Amino acid sequence: MSLNREENYKYRKLSLTVLAKALDDICPKYETEPEELRQQLIAERISQFKTFEKDLDAEWKALEKEALTEAGKLVKAGETIKKKLEKTRKTKRITTKVKDLKHKKRIRIAYLKKKLSLETSQLDKRLKALNPESKKFAQIQRKLSQFQSTMLTKIQKAEERFDTIINNTLESDNTKLVDARIKESEQVWNRRLKKLEKQFKEKVSILDNKSYDLDQIRLAVATFEEDTDKIKHWCLMAGVHVKDCYSEVQERLALLGRNSLKINELLRKIEVEGDL
Repeated sequence: MSLNREENYKYRKLSLTVLAKALDDICPKYETEPEELRQQLIAERISQFKTFEKDLDAEWKALEKEALTEAGKLVKAGETIKKKLEKTRKTKRITTKVKDLKHKKRIRIAYLKKKLSLETSQLDKRLKALNPESKKFAQIQRKLSQFQSTMLTKIQKAEERFDTIINNTLESDNTKLVDARIKESEQVWNRRLKKLEKQFKEKVSILDNKSYDLDQIRLAVATFEEDTDKIKHWCLMAGVHVKDCYSEVQERLALLGRNSLKINELLRKIEVEGDL
């Protein structure tokens, strides 16, 4: 990008202003003030921001605790509702009941078939010992026929009765209904969580705005620590060497009796590599 002299001057002035503001947010040098007043102003800044930072840290900690507590309550309440809904699910009870019914059906049908087989066998033996032309033979044969018919009807009805009960039991399974209620419940609690999240985002925004006024030092230092690309850009536009800029950051911190390991590390990197 080619800039004329006037544009270049404007960009350089803006860049110098941005860097100066960022450095003054750490600590102004008060170079135009008498030394005694200068030391007093710096001491007041140290005391003031130490109190601000302590109060802000307490507020952030309290807000975080409140958010975790409220979110925890909502999650716990949602889980309690889900457990209650799960208890209304009949699937396991139905599976157990159907298994029991099938077992009873097998026993009943086996009993009736066994009775049919034994009685038929006994009557067949009696028939074999009689004259097929005799009256007794005809009576027993009639009895056998009636008995077999009756037993087969009983077996059929027993099977139908058990099948009907089993089918009705299976149809009483409320799995789909419970799943739908759980899904609906989850949607309700998710909406409540989102509403709670929105409320706390608003509180965080308010505290963030408060921090911009009362946490100038740490926010300014964080800018030099984290936004190195932006700082390099403003240094380039201002015609200031990056090393001089970060050395100035160290000096401003020293005025407050503070230190930043990250700033020290960045300066060492500049000295070794010549750039960030």
